[in-house]
Amino acid sequence: MDVRQAKPFTSVECPKCGAPVQVPAKMGTMLLLKLLGQGSTGAVYKGRDTVLSRSVAVKIITKADGGERERMLMSEARALAAVNHPNVLRIHNVGEHKGQPYIEMELLRGGNVRQLIENGELTEARSLEIALDAARALQAAQRVGLNHRDVKPENILLDRDGSAKLVDFGVARFRKQAADKLVVGTPYYVAPEVVQQKGPVDFRADLYSLGCTLYHMLIGTPPFESKTVTGVYMARLKQDAPYLCDVDSSIHPETAAVVERMLQRAPDDRQEDYAQLVADLEWALDAAKAGPYNPEPSAHEALSQALDVPVDPAPRRTATTHQSKARLKSRGKTSTSLAPFILVALGLITLIALVVFFIIRLSNGTPPE
Repeated sequence: MDVRQAKPFTSVECPKCGAPVQVPAKMGTMLLLKLLGQGSTGAVYKGRDTVLSRSVAVKIITKADGGERERMLMSEARALAAVNHPNVLRIHNVGEHKGQPYIEMELLRGGNVRQLIENGELTEARSLEIALDAARALQAAQRVGLNHRDVKPENILLDRDGSAKLVDFGVARFRKQAADKLVVGTPYYVAPEVVQQKGPVDFRADLYSLGCTLYHMLIGTPPFESKTVTGVYMARLKQDAPYLCDVDSSIHPETAAVVERMLQRAPDDRQEDYAQLVADLEWALDAAKAGPYNPEPSAHEALSQALDVPVDPAPRRTATTHQSKARLKSRGKTSTSLAPFILVALGLITLIALVVFFIIRLSNGTPPE
């Protein structure tokens, strides 16, 4: 079928079977088959590399002048090339066709996290697995001095094997680069320090954004919502995110404790590095995989059941939640001291010696002085 005269991305009818066929667009050695997604500045297409005979994703910048388009594409290409990790989207090639620069990347076929949220396909354990993959990707980026700056459900894609990969490093920035004067990121997931712009912003802003994304995966809504962008920004500055255990009683307290720490308003109160975050997420994932969370009724709940009196179920989780928070806090300590244990042991030994001494004196008929 000859479609050379047809416009790209229009539908034509196959003369043999009558089925509609979309006309591809030709860009150098690639065929652009269909639009996968479009943002404020660019678009991503499913493509076919005709030289290597492989399916690819092709990203182009559409809303910028020629020089700015090239700068934006090269910035993302350098970021992707610098982070060589299985949980970061791989880059195949960077090129230009008739003044239009493009990035050729691996094509993932499992959709993105936002689609999974909207379809209600995420369990607590699956959400933690995805967050763990994303945390490892951010850890790899941080090792080369790179901050992503736009972690959100749309920027976490899934491969067919279920592994998650972080994508869209278009606004990523290396530490040595000058800071922006504008708020960069998506309102529902941006960290408070990014909004306030009162001090340096580091990897902990990405950690916070991942916490918002994980919260969204678990509950189905972001931690902060408002009718206006300004309202969303201000909400995270004025109040803490609703505690997961209070929103969904089936969430394990380990998961709630980890997310709560990720969403602390002060960067210093979050996990101190990605190694700690990965360890915390693994801890929560182990608890989630162990089975559904079914806490034992508290004492006053048991009494209310016996007396057939309604009771607020919130206190049921209090003891377990506090224990999980305490365990999480202790996991973040970089060192522990044996001195308290040694003192207690010495005290016990001394007490036992005194008791033995008095027993011997009394058995010999000698009263203690």
